[in-house]
Amino acid sequence: MSSRTDRASAAQSPLDREIVNERLNRAAQDLDALSELVNKIFPHIAGRDNPSLDDARAIVTALRHVAAAPATGRLALKDPVWSDKVSEIEAAVTQGRRLSELSADIATELQDEAWTFDTAPLLATLRADGGSFFRRLTKRHRQAQAKLRALCKGQPPKKAQDQIALLEKLDEAQATRRAFVEKGTFLSAALGPVWNEFKTKWDEAIALSTWTRVALSLLGKERLVEMAARSEDLDAMNKFASWIEVRIREAEAAFTAVADYLKAGPDVPTGLAHYQAMPISALRQVVLANARLAQVQEFGGARQ
Repeated sequence: MSSRTDRASAAQSPLDREIVNERLNRAAQDLDALSELVNKIFPHIAGRDNPSLDDARAIVTALRHVAAAPATGRLALKDPVWSDKVSEIEAAVTQGRRLSELSADIATELQDEAWTFDTAPLLATLRADGGSFFRRLTKRHRQAQAKLRALCKGQPPKKAQDQIALLEKLDEAQATRRAFVEKGTFLSAALGPVWNEFKTKWDEAIALSTWTRVALSLLGKERLVEMAARSEDLDAMNKFASWIEVRIREAEAAFTAVADYLKAGPDVPTGLAHYQAMPISALRQVVLANARLAQVQEFGGARQ
């Protein structure tokens, strides 16, 4: 880049040098404006300084995601478990949703007493008897059928395999309910206003966990979760992201317009090939250094 820059400088007319100098100054101003805006929030989200253009874009993505936090129940995100136990929350929510599905089926087919019914002996009898005609004539089988009829709201299934499937569904529902009750205290704290025990709106809980999973993959991670929980105006996040996007476009356009004239200098060992990953402050210093050099060249050309 250096030799090409030198040749370009040598071939420039006074008017060309003036145009380049104006563009360099514009690039410095646009980079400064971007840096000032990004630095208002970058340290609070990233926990470090010296953001690059790539970091600025990552900040925009992070702010957009915070602004998209579920309106219902986002106050629940104040609980620290959302930052370090999101997998456990996801598992418990999945379990709760499955329990709701099973409960709906059980409520349709079986009496309320079914939740405390010991399915093991009845299942053992039905599995042992199967479709055997002779075994179905035994007293044990008749007693099993009587118990099944007492459990059902209507007529129980006629086929043995359907009776077994119904009891297996009940057995799964009972086990899921026991596990769910054990997680009740944990879920109550995690879901906050979304929590309503067995009547919890699981779609809302899933929306929270899905949003949080994405947030933890972005720049800022758990800081984004806290921002979503505590921000009074999420729309302000979108507006700030839009301002940064405008500044990014202006700064990048101004920088690329003068890129062919820039010398990176010894303090930028990797050159400018990957300028988007360089700190914005470093890009600004490169532009300013080249602007000063352009002024010297313009002054020298004027004396000649």
